[in-house]
Amino acid sequence: MAPRRAVGWLGALVLGLTLLAACGQGPSPFQERVVTRVVTRVVTEIVTREAVPGQRPTVPVEGVRVAETTHFAFYIEEGYRPVDVSALAETAERLYDDVSAELHLDQSAVRHDPILVSFEPPPDQPCPPRGAAFNVEPGPRLVLYIDEQSSQAEIEGILAHEIAHALHHLALGPGTGGDWLLTEGLASWAARESYAEWQDVASLSVAVQDYLASGAYVPLDEIDLGSVSPFREVESAGDGRRSHDCLTRRDQYYTQWAAFVGYLIEREGWERFLDLLASAAPEVRADGEIVPQAPDYEGLYGQSLDELEAEWLAALASS
Repeated sequence: MAPRRAVGWLGALVLGLTLLAACGQGPSPFQERVVTRVVTRVVTEIVTREAVPGQRPTVPVEGVRVAETTHFAFYIEEGYRPVDVSALAETAERLYDDVSAELHLDQSAVRHDPILVSFEPPPDQPCPPRGAAFNVEPGPRLVLYIDEQSSQAEIEGILAHEIAHALHHLALGPGTGGDWLLTEGLASWAARESYAEWQDVASLSVAVQDYLASGAYVPLDEIDLGSVSPFREVESAGDGRRSHDCLTRRDQYYTQWAAFVGYLIEREGWERFLDLLASAAPEVRADGEIVPQAPDYEGLYGQSLDELEAEWLAALASS
């Protein structure tokens, strides 16, 4: 499948670093560490040379390659091995096949270097990231923030979600989205079997029905992404991973987005949804400024986001 409206490596960087977007007031220690280790060289390229369409920045991977499969290469950094890498490598190939099918990808037509996968401990903070996808050269890089306490279902759910981001960028083009609801919703929807098992729900739709029944549902245009940012400044009450309800709320937001994306795809088909993704491609101006674009719901679906959401919720209520 040919890429649609690619905006070049600068747009790829913006979309690829989805979980590294700083939504808080100032950098946390974790943010400073990630930026120093991974992003500094990329930022240097942004300010020292022009963006070349189709070109992506290079971010070397530190560590030792310990396993390789058809589509992945696994690295251990500084001896950190929180999971049986051999077993996970086999699982990754299964998840790759599952996500590829959901994204309607012809694997024979999507050629790429191995997707690099590495592991880091979850940062000791109230709302840590669980994974990140970097769209860089020579191929996508995934980082899983897991430790020995991470369950197999959690690890598979995170990995499937990040694989979906990588395949989105590789096959559809980095310019096919810049909207959080659509890009994160698509990744969780494409990984929905693993994601639902991790979240211990029968399906994404059932989860949303439960949110509605309990009064926990948050209207899509009222979701405050900054409140669940990995970089938000809040006090930790001891164990930063479990001291705040931030992760629970983030999971709910992603679940709502994924279920809504699934509704849009079921309602008008895959190609129309791809057009919606493309309509949200950020504009990259000559001076390097990146200007977000709102998805064209009315032009492509004949209704506003609010109207589509109301229709979707009514269908859930009647099912």
